[in-house]
Order: sequence, then structure tokens, then C-alpha cells
Amino acid sequence: MQLISICFLIGTLALQLPFACLWDDDTIVVEREAFPGAHEMIVGHFARHSPAYYRWRIDDRSAVPVEQRRPADYDNIAVAHEKLGDHDAAIRTIEDKIQRWPDTDRYQSEANLATFLIHAGRLQEGLNHIDRALEINPDAHFGREIYQRMLVQALLAKDDPA
Repeated sequence: MQLISICFLIGTLALQLPFACLWDDDTIVVEREAFPGAHEMIVGHFARHSPAYYRWRIDDRSAVPVEQRRPADYDNIAVAHEKLGDHDAAIRTIEDKIQRWPDTDRYQSEANLATFLIHAGRLQEGLNHIDRALEINPDAHFGREIYQRMLVQALLAKDDPA
């Protein structure tokens, strides 16, 4: 029975991985509108756009000269890459932001980087960044990182032969 419960938990949480914590302008707009309902909080229901929109967003934000870019521009570019499935570009972009502004919007940077790494299959690295995000702001994103962390731990335990 315990094995069935664990499998159910892992399966339920695994369904949420595509909706893991990402921060860009869309996230902020939705969270400022009002508190979403319980279902929206759990599944991460935020505005979704077409691939063409995300390609436009990358081009538009990348057209800003590097010295004039804001931290939010990097978040928007990185999340757009992630939404298009280019995890490596998302990781590089958010790492560039962290290098340029190590103390600015650090929670968003850690949460985004964690999600990008997890989606790229780099679970342990992603878990390290989830932990950093939780240290900075344990209640952000309605506490969703706690569940993201549990899912990653379950996936790592499943793969651990010990």
C-alpha cells in the first residue's frame, strides 16, 4: 500500500513538472491581478502564448543593447527559451543575469535556474537551486518550490540504487 501511495504521489507531482516555477513578466502580472484559486496555484496556471510569441519576445528583448538591459529582460529571454524547449539557452541566459546582477532579483534567478536545470535533466543541480530559492523566499510562488523540491527528491531517490 505504501508503494502505491508513493507511486501515486510521484505520478501526481510529475504531472506538474511542465508547470514548474518560472518567473517572467507574465508571472508577475498574474500574481498582481489577484490571488488565483487553489487549482491555479497548484498547477501553475499562468498565461500561455504561442511559440511565435516567445520567438518574438527573445528577438525583442535581445535587440536591447546589453548595457541597457534590465534584469527582467534576462528573465523574459530565459523563460521564452524555456517555453520553446531550449533549456541550454535558458540556463546560459539566467547565468548571464546572475553574473551581471548577483544580488538583484536573486530569488527569481534561483527559481528559474532550478526549473531550467530540472527540465534539462540535471536534477541534482536543479535541487541545489531550489534550496537556494527557498532560503531566500520560502513562501514565494505560493510555496510551490516546496512541492517541486519533493518531486525532484523523489525522482532522485527512484534513480538511486542504494
